[in-house]
Amino acid sequence: ELFSLLKRAIKISEITDGAFDISYASMDRIWKFDGSMKEMPSEEEIKASVSKVGFKNILLDEKNSTVFLKNSGMKIGFGAIGKGYAADMAKDVLLSKGVSGGIINASGDMNTWGKQPDGRE
Repeated sequence: ELFSLLKRAIKISEITDGAFDISYASMDRIWKFDGSMKEMPSEEEIKASVSKVGFKNILLDEKNSTVFLKNSGMKIGFGAIGKGYAADMAKDVLLSKGVSGGIINASGDMNTWGKQPDGRE
């Protein structure tokens, strides 16, 4: 399942010419969005961080279901795709249990199905 999610994320990266890239997570070491940053990282720190980003450096081996990150320090982050994927899987489980309609809100990633109580779509 994880390998399939990685394949999906890389396909999205290809479609968007890298605008979407799950290897962005290596930049989390220098950027803090919790209010604790008091100054901008240095230009060298930024360049070093960005150098580790690049979905083309994520190598998938379908035969063995393995993943290799080409550059030391690379990281994968599922923040941009994980919640939507989880919402899709939750919907599939509910549908398999016979739930005919519902709304799943995974912190803003919405998934809905079914009809209104009065029968409208």
